[in-house]
Amino acid sequence: MDGTIDVVFWIMSAAAIIGALLVVTVKDVFRAALALAGSFLAVAGIFFLLQAEFVAVAQILVYVGAISIVVAFAILLTRDIGQGNPTQGN
Repeated sequence: MDGTIDVVFWIMSAAAIIGALLVVTVKDVFRAALALAGSFLAVAGIFFLLQAEFVAVAQILVYVGAISIVVAFAILLTRDIGQGNPTQGN
């Protein structure tokens, strides 16, 4: 049983690192936000493995549930600002 927990720990750690690398390397900001949420979920999984359930639930609620959603809304609401408003005349 202890070997299984070690394997799951290494999988979660790799997922967190890969998600963090995707955040800084992906060109699309929305996909970077999704990778950030995935990295947060992997960190919450590590907390569950370490038997810190409260911290894991707080991680999911605050970071995945709140921060990632705020980032996604900010991206979706500001995506067309740089293009200007084509309906306005001179």
